[in-house]
Formats: sequence, structure tokens, C-alpha cells
Amino acid sequence: MKKLLLGSTLAFACYVSAIAGFDEGLIAAEREDYLAALAQWQPLAAQGHRSSQFNIGLMYETGKGVPRDPTQAFYWYLKAAEQGHVLAKNNVAALYGKGLGVPQSDERAVFWFRKAAEDGLVDAQFNLALRLTSGLGVPRDDALAASWFAKAAESGDLGSQLALGQVYANGRGLTKDEASSVKWFERAAAQGSAIAQHILGNRYQTGRGVMADETVAAQWYTKAAEQGYAASQYNLGLMYGSGKGVPKDVVKEASWYAKAAAQGLPDAQFNLGLMFATGSNLPKDAEQAVILYRKAALSGMSNAQNNLGAMYENGEGVTKNLLEAIEWYRKSASAGNEWGRRNLQRLLESTRSD
Repeated sequence: MKKLLLGSTLAFACYVSAIAGFDEGLIAAEREDYLAALAQWQPLAAQGHRSSQFNIGLMYETGKGVPRDPTQAFYWYLKAAEQGHVLAKNNVAALYGKGLGVPQSDERAVFWFRKAAEDGLVDAQFNLALRLTSGLGVPRDDALAASWFAKAAESGDLGSQLALGQVYANGRGLTKDEASSVKWFERAAAQGSAIAQHILGNRYQTGRGVMADETVAAQWYTKAAEQGYAASQYNLGLMYGSGKGVPKDVVKEASWYAKAAAQGLPDAQFNLGLMFATGSNLPKDAEQAVILYRKAALSGMSNAQNNLGAMYENGEGVTKNLLEAIEWYRKSASAGNEWGRRNLQRLLESTRSD
């Protein structure tokens, strides 16, 4: 759950103030002299200065200048929140939600998130919407959640733009509208969201909410893939392998599979393993194939389990071991893989006859 801390580089609340000592405290904090900052803010906080109260709360929460103490953080945030400090309201809500410095209470978290949201704090609007969608501390209300997501999304909040795209896609709280869904994913993608870019790649590939266009799909997948999004890296590998949306290029196909495989994506591990096992567009390397098949097989991928069984049965890239082959075929068959079932049956019959 997000929590916003606003202000200077050090995230302390910073407002133009005519109160002697407050700005001096900010200057001290900016040079990381937190003890000097605290000395300026403590008397102001005791007199009821809400920004000083908020900043002291932040110091206790982060352990800057004082020992980390969530109870003290909550104490000072609450004092500031009760005087209308919007960031303090949000932080009080977050601490209630986590049960830090105060007994956990989803209901009190919602109370304070709502107060901050009504004051226009985008982060609180997002957090309130999340709780409304889940019914956490408040009766579930998808329509009201959508309205809060929309407010925050219009203000440029990335998480809310993604959420609103899903709301329109699912018709949960708003009338289902694929075109509006795409619009919000585009807004999020323009902010650099790899998830949104991947979703748009899928939308253009399938024609959901837009005219299908493999070339545009590849462009969006590339944006996400270059940010390290594994699913887009894998999809680009498929596109380069098939020549759809991009010129066919087996080197790039293998390269994108390798990037996704390194992140643990089983489909990419399997496809790259297959290329090494067959020597299809790559130098044949049975040992590399075994390594990749094993990674995918251990994640539960039945095709990889079957192929790893075959490598053990034939002694390719690994010492021949029929017991290991049977075990991997059995795992594949248990997952419903027809090739695994056939190979298991065949190998069991052949070992009995021997």
C-alpha cells in the first residue's frame, strides 16, 4: 500500500512559513543535521505547529536524528492530522493499516484515508479505492472505488491509471469499455509503466479494444522488454521467431528468450532449451538444453519435464539414467501431458521386457 511523504529532497513537509525556527529546521535537515532540525521543530510542535509535528513524526518513522519509533511517529502524525495536515492524515491511515505504533485497525485506516482523499491527496485516493475494491475495513463498493481511482488517475497517479484500465476492462464498478481501458493503459504506458506497455502489446496483438496490429504490438513489447519485463521479452522472442510484427530474426529470438529465461520464465527456458537441443538456428548444445529444461521442469512445466526425461533416456547432455527418465516422464504424465504419459508407458514396458 502506498504512502506519500511530501516536501524537500529529504521528504520533510516544506511550506512557506513565517514562524521563526521552522525554515531553519528545514535548512538543517537538508544538510542532514537532524539534531539541529529537531531542536528547531520540537518547541514549535509543542505549541501546535502542524508541519513541525508532521516532520517530527517522519523523523521517528525513518529514524533520522532519533531512534526509529513508530509509536512516537504515530503520536506526532496524529497531532498534525487532527489539525488538518493532509499528509499526516495519510500516514496515520497507513500506520493504522499496518498496525505500526498503534493497534491495527482497517476501519480507522479507511477513516483517515477518506479524510486525506477528500482533501485531494492522490495517494490517499488510491489507497481508499484499493480498500473499497477489497472490502478491507469498509463494505466493498466497486462503483465508489472506480470513482476514486478515476480522480487519482486524472491527476496523473500511475497506479490509479493502471487500476482504472483494469476496471474498464473487467466492467467492475463501471460499464465495461475496452476503448476506455486502452486509453488508461496508454496514459500509464506514457509514464513508463512496463506493465501497461506489455498490456498494450497484448491488446494490439489480439485486437482487444483496438485494431489488431502486430507491428504496433511489437513496439509496445519492445518498450516493456527493454525495461526488463520478462513476459514481453518472451513474446518478442516468439515474434522474432515467427516473423510476425518484426522481421524474422533467430538471433534476436534466442536473445530475448535468454533474457526472459534468466528471470526465471519457464516458457522462455523451455523454448531456448529446445533451440539448443535440436540445433535449430543455434549451435547444438545438449548440456545447455538440459540446464534450461531442468529449470523449467522444476517450476512444474510438463513439456520440460517430458523433454528432460528424454534427455536422461537418451543420454544427451547428461549421463544416461533410465530411472531419472522414468521419474521425469512420471511428473509430466501426472500433470496431464500426453507425451509424458506415452513415454512413461513405453519406457516402463521396455524395462519390464528387459
